Amino acid sequence: MAVQNIDLIEAAMARILRFGFAKTTMIDIAREAGVSRQTLYNSYATKEEMISAVVLHEGEVTIADVEGRWEKAESLGEKLDIFFARVPLRWYDLIAGSPEAAELTDAVDGVAKAARNTVLERWAMVIEALLEESYPNMEGGPAVRAALAEFIFSTAMNAKRDAATRSVLERRLSVLKLCVLSIVEDT
Repeated sequence: MAVQNIDLIEAAMARILRFGFAKTTMIDIAREAGVSRQTLYNSYATKEEMISAVVLHEGEVTIADVEGRWEKAESLGEKLDIFFARVPLRWYDLIAGSPEAAELTDAVDGVAKAARNTVLERWAMVIEALLEESYPNMEGGPAVRAALAEFIFSTAMNAKRDAATRSVLERRLSVLKLCVLSIVEDT
């Protein structure tokens, strides 16, 4: 991805987190990035296209970050803790700090649904590879591993949806970790 596009994506993310999706215009994003409106529109025709690019970029950056951190961890439990800290807890903190948290979540679910689903599928593959590495002889084989990977990601991300506080989310993720470890250790 071109440096300029990364700058535009980072500017869009900063602006949207600060003011919300509805209150952010393409002109605001261009100003935040220090480029002309036409330069922004040459890369992203609409705000919806822009937020989809933000979702896809952040997904890939986060996956690379987590995989890098996993290289230093030894156990599946440690790797799940890294995933929880860098994905659902990080996004909870970012969204909770936004004045329009619910509206921002709705925007991602609405206008960037395809991008969100692409990131979900990518995470499922990454977590599936982690499970295969950690438990190559898992009972049920690849189908169970794929289902468990999708379950881990979707449950972790949905756990933040109505968590009143960060500690509530942390407790939910702790329970998820215990469940996953008990499932894989029993296979």
